[in-house]
Amino acid sequence: MQIEQQVIDEVIRHSEIVEVMGKSLTLKRSGGNYFACCPFHNEKTPSLSINSKEQFFHCFGCGESGNVITFVMNYFGLDFVEAIKKLARDCGVHIPESNKKISREEILSQKKHKATLNDTINQVVKSYKANLNNMPNAVNYLKKRGLSAEISQNFLLGYALDDFNGLAQTFPDYAKNQFLLDAGLVVKNDSGKLYDRFRNRIMFPIRNTHGDVIAFGGRVISNSEPKYLNSPETALFNKSHELYGLFEGQKSIREQKHAIVVEGYMDVIALFQFGVTNVVASMGTAATEDHIKKLFRLCEDIYYCFDGDNAGRKAAWRALERSMPLVTDLKAVHFSFLPQGEDPDSFIRKFGTDEFTNQIKNKSMSLSAYLMAELSQSVNINTEEGKAKLISLAKPYLENTKAIALQVMLKKQLANLVQLEPNVLESILNNRSRYAFYNSRWNKNQLPVQAEKISKATFNNIKTVVLGAIEHIDWVHNSPLPEEIANYSIEIRELILFLDFISHNYNVNEKIDILNINENIEFNALNITQILNNKIPISNSTKSMIDIQTEQKFKDALKNLFRFEKITRIKNPKITMKNTA
Repeated sequence: MQIEQQVIDEVIRHSEIVEVMGKSLTLKRSGGNYFACCPFHNEKTPSLSINSKEQFFHCFGCGESGNVITFVMNYFGLDFVEAIKKLARDCGVHIPESNKKISREEILSQKKHKATLNDTINQVVKSYKANLNNMPNAVNYLKKRGLSAEISQNFLLGYALDDFNGLAQTFPDYAKNQFLLDAGLVVKNDSGKLYDRFRNRIMFPIRNTHGDVIAFGGRVISNSEPKYLNSPETALFNKSHELYGLFEGQKSIREQKHAIVVEGYMDVIALFQFGVTNVVASMGTAATEDHIKKLFRLCEDIYYCFDGDNAGRKAAWRALERSMPLVTDLKAVHFSFLPQGEDPDSFIRKFGTDEFTNQIKNKSMSLSAYLMAELSQSVNINTEEGKAKLISLAKPYLENTKAIALQVMLKKQLANLVQLEPNVLESILNNRSRYAFYNSRWNKNQLPVQAEKISKATFNNIKTVVLGAIEHIDWVHNSPLPEEIANYSIEIRELILFLDFISHNYNVNEKIDILNINENIEFNALNITQILNNKIPISNSTKSMIDIQTEQKFKDALKNLFRFEKITRIKNPKITMKNTA
């Protein structure tokens, strides 16, 4: 969703930064500014300064700074649009949903409808909590699961009666209450009869990042199916956007700089009870892009903790696929698989908090390790065909990785697995597999060959070729190289390597990156950079550049250098290569 700039400006105008931040922080005035303990790092002495005149905040401790939108985004873990919506809601500014003009009456009606939905849900929360206190079987179930009364209270746990119309006790207008339908609490069947969606279930209220209950999850206390049931999507709730436990855990996630993602409500609550409070659950769906973005706004690392069974590994793989485009070289994901038969709830009760923390921090797999391990399992890595298949399987994941350093490390791991030089692998991934200079048969430790004295005419030809190759990649593609090169000087052999590198690593419409060439080729005699910068004189003449006007001049220079009328493809030259491993 895009929000017009004039709307954003209006939201900023109506959102006084001291007032907004004062709702979440304890502010103290000093001179013309306000000060508070920074919520973005641990401190005892206030170092966060808020300038009401400039509508700007800055922390002298951690360097965090920005305007009112920045604060709301970082403090509540919201993206830009969500932050604008929250501020707009708080200050009464309307954000149009489309280009269609909405009347003031319609706006007020929508706001009233959402407010009434919230009121309805809050009434249901109280009703479910009261039911729990009066139902010994439900209380006993929670006790058997090891939940304390305090943790149940903190998460607002309740119980839905084993009654098709249990909510009628709370809502006398049950049969006509449209808000119960709109909130997903009541279902209408084909014959028009209404019945409660949740029956005979422990109820887990789902809160958004502001603490408002927006939906429910229910867990049966009998053997009926489904075991877990969630609210449907409503005007207030979309499970692709919400994480269970995020409201309760966001402060801890921010402080500890990492989040743990588990699969179920009971996992979150059990971990909280044992002191692990930086934990959330994705409510029966694989972690979505919105989930991951929300967490990365709060922390640097995400640890996915799954059961060790097939279902857990499938969930982990889906999480990996969703995470790869979102990780950066500063934001990482990790994968922890518990022993067979264990989930986070049972594991922490059996082995304790310290061992669970050790499992997460010290026994998790990095994204790169997990990716390569899983892909390798689907091929026979001991065969050439298996190695080729692994490259094909890995390619889309490498392309989907936006973190540059991580992508380089993944390629290095893949090259080691398939026993290819990194540059050979790079050529294959870039559909230039015919390039074969960089391979494991080369002796990377051989000493550099000493440069020989060459004539000015030879050097002029080399320079003609270098400048022509840089400006006209198509000339390089159209000019095969000699097959036997042993009798050439080191300068010409390095020129051949330079030309072949361009031929196999650049398309005709690309711009050549000299830094890339120098990083990949070990030049001992030929200085490409100096040639391009015209630092080495071509001859005694005062000309600063060779005038390359035609492809024929380029080919004539090649012919003079290679001394062949017929030029064919090159074979492996014995030239020192850079060690890229």
